[in-house]
Amino acid sequence: MHTKGIAKDIELPDLGAVRQTAGSRDATGKRFVIVVSRFNESLTQALVQTAIDCLKSYGATDELIRVVWVPGAYEIPSVVNRVAAANTCDAIIALGLVVEGETMHAEVINYAVGDALQRIAMAHHIPVIHEVVSVYNIEQAEVRCLGGQGSRGWYAAEAAIEMTHVFNALERL
Repeated sequence: MHTKGIAKDIELPDLGAVRQTAGSRDATGKRFVIVVSRFNESLTQALVQTAIDCLKSYGATDELIRVVWVPGAYEIPSVVNRVAAANTCDAIIALGLVVEGETMHAEVINYAVGDALQRIAMAHHIPVIHEVVSVYNIEQAEVRCLGGQGSRGWYAAEAAIEMTHVFNALERL
């Protein structure tokens, strides 16, 4: 669990004289875009709120956070690609929820979204955090989406913050 005011530095193991690169959880001055699916809206709203709460707890401001709503998980990558191509943010967070049904539809959606998001991140050299939650039932979804600081929204925001610093450090290698 995380609480407001926690340390922003990432503790690294002692590896002797080996140089290490790691991020930070300082979101001050960083620009974030959250692309989120409206499908399963009560749960995806919770993901968005916890992501925003996390970003703000680490120093992000409202002016540097933008949320873009799309109809469903399948539509997320096309918007993420547009945002990445515009090069106007430091990281993109993809949030959604896909609940397994009686057909293979969820499997097809999950694979397509995951593959597309990874390709976008690599093509545009920007952190794209994939937290389109994939579950077998609503009970699993509630645990992952409604957990406040333990939710996948919070995790996604922390990962986005940290990755902005990792990417910046790699530019200086």
